[in-house]
Amino acid sequence: MDWSKVENNDPILVRDGDDEEWNRAHFAYYKNGKVYAWSGGKTSWTASSYMYWQQAKLAEPQEYEAKCLAEKNL
Repeated sequence: MDWSKVENNDPILVRDGDDEEWNRAHFAYYKNGKVYAWSGGKTSWTASSYMYWQQAKLAEPQEYEAKCLAEKNL
């Protein structure tokens, strides 16, 4: 994955290990092999901090929408 082509606030899915669920997030930046996302699933517009994750992938639109719907039904 070429993270240099991902734009700030693009939807991504993140987690810290293979045994964890993917979490919705918004891309902040990539540095030294780590993907950083805005905290709390927020964007740069509303978040005041960011954190890095061990695993990240671009969220396909249908995958991201399905995750949103699943979380609303909890």
